[in-house]
Amino acid sequence: MNCLPRMLVSVVISVACCIAVSVDVSAADDPAITAVSRDLTQDYAWGFSSGVKQQHGSYKNGRSLHAVSRRTGTTGANGYPDYFFWFDEHTGRTIVLNRAVAYPTLGKNPATHAVFTSDAAATAAGQFWWVMGGRANAQPFDLYRSAELFNPLPLQQVLDNFVVEDQSTTPALAVVGEDGLLAYRWRSSGSTTGEVRFRRYGLFESGPPLLQFEKSLGKATTATDLGNITLEQLWSRWDPRRRAFALTWQWFQHTAATPDGLAFGSNPFLYTDDFGTTWKAANGAAVSLPLDFMAATASSVITPYDHLRRGEDTEWLPQDIGFTPEGAPWVTLITGPVPGDADGWQLTLFRWNGTSWQGIPIADDLEALADPIACGPTRDYLVCAYSQLGTPGSLVVRSSRDDGLTWSAPVTVDNVGIADNGATQRINWVSFMQPADRYLDNTARFVVGYYRVGDIDGRDYKNRLRWVRLRIGPPADFNGDGTANEADLSEFTAAHAAAEPRADFNDDGTVDAADYDAFIAAMADIEAGLPPSPPSVTAPNVTGFTQTAATGAIAGAGLMVGAVTQQPSSTVPAGAVISQSPGTGSILAAGSPIGVALPISSISLSGTNPGQFARTNNCGTSVPAGSSCTISVSFKPTSTGSKSASITVTAGDSAGTKNAALSGTGVRSVYSVSPTSLAFGSVPRGTISAARIVTVTNTGTVVLPISSVTLGGTNPGQFARTNNCPSQVPVGQSCTVSVVFKPTSKGNKSATLTIKPGGGASAKAVGLSGTGI
Repeated sequence: MNCLPRMLVSVVISVACCIAVSVDVSAADDPAITAVSRDLTQDYAWGFSSGVKQQHGSYKNGRSLHAVSRRTGTTGANGYPDYFFWFDEHTGRTIVLNRAVAYPTLGKNPATHAVFTSDAAATAAGQFWWVMGGRANAQPFDLYRSAELFNPLPLQQVLDNFVVEDQSTTPALAVVGEDGLLAYRWRSSGSTTGEVRFRRYGLFESGPPLLQFEKSLGKATTATDLGNITLEQLWSRWDPRRRAFALTWQWFQHTAATPDGLAFGSNPFLYTDDFGTTWKAANGAAVSLPLDFMAATASSVITPYDHLRRGEDTEWLPQDIGFTPEGAPWVTLITGPVPGDADGWQLTLFRWNGTSWQGIPIADDLEALADPIACGPTRDYLVCAYSQLGTPGSLVVRSSRDDGLTWSAPVTVDNVGIADNGATQRINWVSFMQPADRYLDNTARFVVGYYRVGDIDGRDYKNRLRWVRLRIGPPADFNGDGTANEADLSEFTAAHAAAEPRADFNDDGTVDAADYDAFIAAMADIEAGLPPSPPSVTAPNVTGFTQTAATGAIAGAGLMVGAVTQQPSSTVPAGAVISQSPGTGSILAAGSPIGVALPISSISLSGTNPGQFARTNNCGTSVPAGSSCTISVSFKPTSTGSKSASITVTAGDSAGTKNAALSGTGVRSVYSVSPTSLAFGSVPRGTISAARIVTVTNTGTVVLPISSVTLGGTNPGQFARTNNCPSQVPVGQSCTVSVVFKPTSKGNKSATLTIKPGGGASAKAVGLSGTGI
């Protein structure tokens, strides 16, 4: 594993003013849509030898970061990704644009995919993961991770690198807890040996990813009456409600008359709800892998997994995939053209209705291969945003409340306008963002890329990125029943009192009294007779309560805990509330905050090596007269040798400070590994050898921590290991690691088993070898 150097440069980005548009659709049953948009960047390069590749992440508390990689190339096919652009999905505000100058040259038109842990708790630790790889070239994909979740600046080294061949492309990644789900197309779109491959990784806070298994999901083939059937780009989506990873790709026909494979397209729908162990078709039935294309009669389905029939025409790429709010599978495709209109291609939603695929037209004024489209679910709606042939600079939205069976009238929610030089501007891609908690309201967010028309190939390398937020239906329809009434008020009040992230009604990133005001104002605007202000609540007396008891009493009164401050005190018991604001008996609006003050004292480490010690304060914030308390101190050396520090206790009310000296000696763990190599000899491919044992012995004077036991080297997938070692090995004790050889092909295979301990000891490696026959 090589560590790649990084140089980070702060860049100021121009951000346009927010534009808010409120649109009431004419149809009586159509929802009102409120749109807010903001330019994220200006003059952002894009083109065939350079590219903006938008990829999005999600995080459960709604404070998502999203990464967009920019790529420039000035020498034809070669270039490099020079920026990662990060913005807050919740507010559409730029966070940072950081420069990466040390990535390998990947060729033209790159592809990246990035996600957050999608089911973590709101306060949980985590990291940002992304796959970066060349599109339309033969470079490998690289799996990266950030140094920490909400600080995307430190770009860490490549954590895994897997070789793809002959223009492999379109990596798709979902991260759920510590499971990484990754799919990609292996080999070029014109290769008859191409595959769609799936990998499952174990992804951890530290240490390299662990490849758990790999599967081939679909293969190119040759059909008797059609010729070569090959694979094109794939699309995927992780659905947090259904906890399923959905995937589609395109089979298309390569003939002498259609060398680019545009004769027709066919797209399967596959999903896994057990992290890749088994795969199912839209009807929930398990499928036999890998899928291949099956030629059939003109009146039958092309494959047993497909929504198309022979003779039905589609453009060469799927547009989106997913599940409806009620869980029905869907895929969107450009189909057509519409009879009588050669340019009027049609956006069609193919929805699984329980027994078959049902094609439902959404828009019929599209240009082949050119109109940008994105679809996705909110809590109650399916939403599609697109730009039409006749209005290439306008973003049009339609929504469906009944799982895609019927659609609202089209609504223009944004227009990129005319460029500052007077040139026409065109939207060239739209991407739907779907963090896990977006199911809690009916808000959809999109990122739009647009450009000035008229320069090189219609792409003048002066792209701009735009963030668009759509609120669908009554703004105060908190429970999603289509109306705003007392039930919404009751549910919102409970969510607000519990400080749930979905109660951040004004989208400012915090749950506070302003959200309640905004919610009540929204209700008052759309339905008469609703309360104009929050119900009144009397502030309880929490003085003298413990902080836990005070929090419970405040929440029980329909209020929320505000600022918690600390003040010196020699009379109030440890952990008890000194005072509150507003005071007892105050009349407040429901959901208002009450601040509390607690006693304060200081316990700190200082001296020569304070970082080599740790302390736990069991004293609270004060000690009653005649009583005592304890402070626990531990020694945690990170290097060998003598260490010293002092622990200082500072008391309030002018009581002064007391010190205690700390000392200790750090020693290094010592251990042995035997044997240092394993030769398995010749083993038939497709079988598993007898297990060989590697023994790890603690030969030192302190406990030996075991951080990881991993496989690496040239052919790690040809071996498997079972780690029987505990997290700590006592002095003089041993543990074992079992290794087997499982060749899948002929020839010499080699790998390395690496034991990585803690305690300052170095990693040890065991060489593995064998021959598949």
